[in-house]
Amino acid sequence: MRLNKSFVLQNFRIAYLWVVLMLCLLPSILEAARPIQMRFLRAFGGNEALPPIIVNAPSDPFAGQFASQNSANSSFTLGSGFVTIEFDIQADILPNLVARFVHCDPYWREDDNSYINDPTMLRTSAVDWQQSPPLARYYSHRGRLSVPNRDVSFKFSGNWKAKIYDMDDPQTPLGEARFFVVDAVSECSLNMVTDLYRPKASVSPAAYVIEASVTAPANLIDAQLSTAVIYRNNRWFEPFVITQDLNRTPTEQLYNYAMKTTVFGFAGAGKRFRVADVPCQNEYRLLDLSNRGWFPNVGGSVRAPFADLRRNGTFVQKASDGAFLPEASPANSDDYVQMEFTFDPEAFPSPYDLFIAGSFNNWQVSADWKLTYDPDQRLYSLVRWVRRGLHNYMYATGRLGADAQAQDVINFEEYEGNAVSAGNTFIAFYYYREQGFGGYDRIVGVAARNPANKFR
Repeated sequence: MRLNKSFVLQNFRIAYLWVVLMLCLLPSILEAARPIQMRFLRAFGGNEALPPIIVNAPSDPFAGQFASQNSANSSFTLGSGFVTIEFDIQADILPNLVARFVHCDPYWREDDNSYINDPTMLRTSAVDWQQSPPLARYYSHRGRLSVPNRDVSFKFSGNWKAKIYDMDDPQTPLGEARFFVVDAVSECSLNMVTDLYRPKASVSPAAYVIEASVTAPANLIDAQLSTAVIYRNNRWFEPFVITQDLNRTPTEQLYNYAMKTTVFGFAGAGKRFRVADVPCQNEYRLLDLSNRGWFPNVGGSVRAPFADLRRNGTFVQKASDGAFLPEASPANSDDYVQMEFTFDPEAFPSPYDLFIAGSFNNWQVSADWKLTYDPDQRLYSLVRWVRRGLHNYMYATGRLGADAQAQDVINFEEYEGNAVSAGNTFIAFYYYREQGFGGYDRIVGVAARNPANKFR
């Protein structure tokens, strides 16, 4: 059987056109097949400078606010009636995401209690979506939701996680944010005095002794009010745990400072949770990416005019207490900058790894934010996408655990120094082990303090 030459040629041309067409469409097909990527996730209170704390105060006539009196002349607005969860994602089309909320113990271990963590009630898709600016390359959509809302309410106080999922993959979270719900039923205060400790680097030995006091109502059992956790504001992955419950030790020690803790007194008359040898650390470095003239969108990464240097405790201006403040960026340029961080160790590279932590990564020391040292240039460097706005950050040295996730031997002394004049705010949460509903850790009070005697 002889083939028709024109027939073969025609079919060859059709096949060729199909191949060309598929090659042209291949990038789009691969792009559409890419999973949704979480770019940035954060939680904040009534405004972007407030910590993510929801305070339940039924007897308070100002139901949205609660003030904890720490002394006769200083009060601190610590919470609001809602918390906002905000996240940026990269996706080809508007994604179908759901937020699930999970109650945790003081160590952020999720409670295995289906009554407290009701999977049918503690979820919402009421996300307010916003398209990214036209020239944005790093993210495509910004979602924002405030809780409690019509879908979700929090009947139980304590530590909470907001976990964001794709509806098509309900098993793997895209990211999670941490926030707190407080029952304002106790009289709380936080006091701090300066002390000395033994630093690992040649820096000032200035430290704090922090005492978190609580007087509980008569219906709370003293033995159940056994734990207080102190954080530096906005650094929710660095808990300083003070507990008298020997059966509930944390599974991991974050930021191994070998601090001394003491608990004494009684809940009804006044109980005190004390931690000593807390390094003062330093005022945060500032990174202002809101000015497009200084940090333009170019084809590659952008670096500051000068490399960062070791500070040895000195600083020029006050930071924003570890918070990220984006309001300086106009809406049409609220995008990301491919930022090159550079650090000059001044001929003294660290024997440890160097990391950067700040408001752009929720103050998490991780392998993704480790800098690389170039012996020829004698500089550390790291390129990462960072959202425009005002950021606070610092450099940490140390090692990560064997799984490259757990933090081990991390400190901020070597290149930041230690300054007693730093204005970092400390926030204390007081936990009561409630026996009802299967048992859970309830937060019955919150207090804050900083060296300036005010909450920023």
